[in-house]
Amino acid sequence: MIEFRDLKKSYGDHVVLDEINLQIGQREIFGLVGVSGAGKSTLLRCINRLEKIDSGSIVVDGTDIRTISDRDLPQFRRRIGMVFQQFSLMERKNVYDNVYFPLKCQGVRRSAADRKVRDLLDLVGLGEKLKALPRELSGGQKQRVAIARALVNDPTILLCDEATSALDPNITEAVLDLLKRINGELGLTIVVVTHEVAVMKSVCTRMGLLSDGRLRAEGSVEHFFLENPELLGDFIREAGRRPDVSPGTSLVRVVQRDAAGTSLLSQLAIRTGVPFEISWGGLDRYRDRVSGSFLLQVADADLRAVCDGLTALGADWKEI
Repeated sequence: MIEFRDLKKSYGDHVVLDEINLQIGQREIFGLVGVSGAGKSTLLRCINRLEKIDSGSIVVDGTDIRTISDRDLPQFRRRIGMVFQQFSLMERKNVYDNVYFPLKCQGVRRSAADRKVRDLLDLVGLGEKLKALPRELSGGQKQRVAIARALVNDPTILLCDEATSALDPNITEAVLDLLKRINGELGLTIVVVTHEVAVMKSVCTRMGLLSDGRLRAEGSVEHFFLENPELLGDFIREAGRRPDVSPGTSLVRVVQRDAAGTSLLSQLAIRTGVPFEISWGGLDRYRDRVSGSFLLQVADADLRAVCDGLTALGADWKEI
């Protein structure tokens, strides 16, 4: 588990992180989101002490990282893999040697590391690319090499700093599927820094929203997108504003979970016979299930019938 307690970090007079309190559970995929300059990457780099904190504490698997000596710091960092946006591969070394390099730096003989390196490259789908140079790889393949390298020390935590920002959508989806597979098969805790809506929905179980160095909110991904989309107005243009409401009408937010194969709003229209307008919303995939959130504009005269109908259908709704 990773726990932040009253964490503060500044660069001179500029406060970058202020009073951060947060827990990230074991085997969780947690997303840190926010606009540029919010403090996401700085917070991530505090976990493995690439950045020093001013006050407060970070506890990783029961150890306050401030108590780790400089001598023991390299051993601690081996428990935490890191993947960067720009891959950070050595261009003159082939795929195999890029993955082997961290072990080579520790004095591990090539023969002793060979099975592990090959197994990791098989895991990320690059078992046939051992001798390829980075310039011969696509962006997605380069990121897979970087992920294999980050796993070579058998970490318990994987930090991903905008790891898919340089990739096109199809390749991003494949890399995110790989992260979910690693999380499931190896049991790693994964912390993802991103500003991409698709990443949050596809891979994260929970997320925290950073703004001006403060943790403004945290919770399940579905909690943000379905119940409190206005918190994500910087990422989803329509979510940040309240739709114009015609005189004599009201807005009702409806949340539909596990929606595959069902049509709640169709059932509502049939049950009530009442017309309503969908002002905003839709269905989307959140990890492995389809859910959605809708804003319905309903005439005040029909509001009670719609609310009663939603309740009868077992829907999660509220008037806003």
